[in-house]
Amino acid sequence: MHDACKQRGVALITVLCFLVVFTALATVASRSVGTHVRIAADQIDLETAFYTAEAGAERGAAHVANGGAIPYSFSGQLGDGTYYVTITGKTTAGDGSGTSVNGSVNINPNNSQSEFTLSLPSGATISRDDLTEDFDGYVGPATTVHLKPKGSGNQNTLTIDGESYPLQNGTTYDIVSSTMSVTLYNDNVNGNGKAMGQWYISIAATDATVTP
Repeated sequence: MHDACKQRGVALITVLCFLVVFTALATVASRSVGTHVRIAADQIDLETAFYTAEAGAERGAAHVANGGAIPYSFSGQLGDGTYYVTITGKTTAGDGSGTSVNGSVNINPNNSQSEFTLSLPSGATISRDDLTEDFDGYVGPATTVHLKPKGSGNQNTLTIDGESYPLQNGTTYDIVSSTMSVTLYNDNVNGNGKAMGQWYISIAATDATVTP
């Protein structure tokens, strides 16, 4: 009787050991499957993004090849993906002038410092944090305007080579030129000289590039 109990005890311990081993193996296998599933999902996302961007690029190339207007911006969808395309061109006139950029853009008052920076030829910069009620604005040359616009319609009147350039409020733009003058101003300055309204920047540039 005693030997039979010992045998049953050994058998129970053996079964428990096998259960522990099988549980560990099942856990490892489950984690491995989960990892492979995540990798496969990430690969699908990457391929979707690639083909979505490629579709946008091909549509942009077709627009140019068919003699479409430049500058031109558009968006579209491929499956669950959305692409945004902005086409800018550089025209050459007889005097050698290049792409001209003109107009006024409303700077979002809620933007962070990283969403507006005005770089000057001296190397100095004016950031969103400088645009307080005591700031007098700026009129003069600039080399780069980094901004995120607000509003639409007559709030933003940017043109490239005389053609309207539609701005997307969710997009940050860089306007770069070695021949650019700007006016940074507030549209509501009270009698005490305090800037109480919204900030705008007017831009006049030649040989410029606009990069979204």
